[in-house]
Amino acid sequence: MNRFITVLVDSDDAIPEGCCLRFRAAGESFTVSRIRYSAEADRTAVYRVFARGAGDTREPARACLVDDSGAGVALLITGAQRGLLLVEDTGDATLVEPYLLIDRADVID
Repeated sequence: MNRFITVLVDSDDAIPEGCCLRFRAAGESFTVSRIRYSAEADRTAVYRVFARGAGDTREPARACLVDDSGAGVALLITGAQRGLLLVEDTGDATLVEPYLLIDRADVID
């Protein structure tokens, strides 16, 4: 049986267009708290990742391997109704993303 994950993110100041996507799961979901991520093409950093809930609450982010058409299998990281909050380990940067597709090797814990 195929299982699908729907990413539904409300629009707000940080994500004005919102997001609605669907992915086919290729594994079981799990929580994730730290990842390596390249927000800029020439810089990779370690971020703590949180689900952004209503009122900017921080909740655990979820990850699941998914079939990424054209790219094979990727790790989908999802948050809550307001997407994801990424806080750089050094505290220098905070990012907001609707979702992330990364390599499984980029999960630290």
